[in-house]
Amino acid sequence: MEVPIPPILERKPYLVSGTVYCFLVVQSMLLAWSAYERSPVSIEVGELAAGHYHLTTGRFNTAVVNPPLVRCQPTVGALSSCGSVSLD
Repeated sequence: MEVPIPPILERKPYLVSGTVYCFLVVQSMLLAWSAYERSPVSIEVGELAAGHYHLTTGRFNTAVVNPPLVRCQPTVGALSSCGSVSLD
């Protein structure tokens, strides 16, 4: 059983393609905005390196802007998955 096409869509097929195009443009813009807002920034890369330094050497003299826990906690998750940091 086929679903009947509304008469307005039979006369104006560009209405469907235009609507789909608009939805795709809006979705692409939302995806780009989300990637921009949630992507790592340059300071996060430095914090990850400082956290690795803290965990491997036990010294806390780099990147003293934030407390050590802020630097070490994400580093444990990121580096334990690739085997660089032992949690023993």
